[in-house]
Amino acid sequence: MLRVVMASKEFGLIADFLERNKDNTINDEFVLRVCAGRHYYELFHIVKDWLSNHYLSQYNAAGGATHAALQNCCHILQDTENEDLFEKLELKLRALHDLRVNADYHLDRDFSNGKLVTMKVEKERLYLLLDSLFAKLIQQKQA
Repeated sequence: MLRVVMASKEFGLIADFLERNKDNTINDEFVLRVCAGRHYYELFHIVKDWLSNHYLSQYNAAGGATHAALQNCCHILQDTENEDLFEKLELKLRALHDLRVNADYHLDRDFSNGKLVTMKVEKERLYLLLDSLFAKLIQQKQA
């Protein structure tokens, strides 16, 4: 049997599909929570792959593919690369992870549409941040 590898962006596509196709059998808040988690995992895998492909030694030194390790890797890179954009990436990952934890584990707390909107807006900002970091990486390699 041929195994199809899931692309990271498909987490977000699944979240968008769920959000567009709500029905009356599932509580809207549950859908919001699931969607927030899927959007977060899209980012988690994108950042994990980017860091492991471009900064393997720092990625390994940080501890690899855990939530805290990715944040720690960004902290290490801020120091070793002297680049403040890595601090922004670290802070954004931490904030979005906290939002995902709120969605997945704190069921006694309200999870509103506004929190999902925050996740999606910040996801787009994180992509822009990665674009900026990638452009700087290319410039360094060409210098």
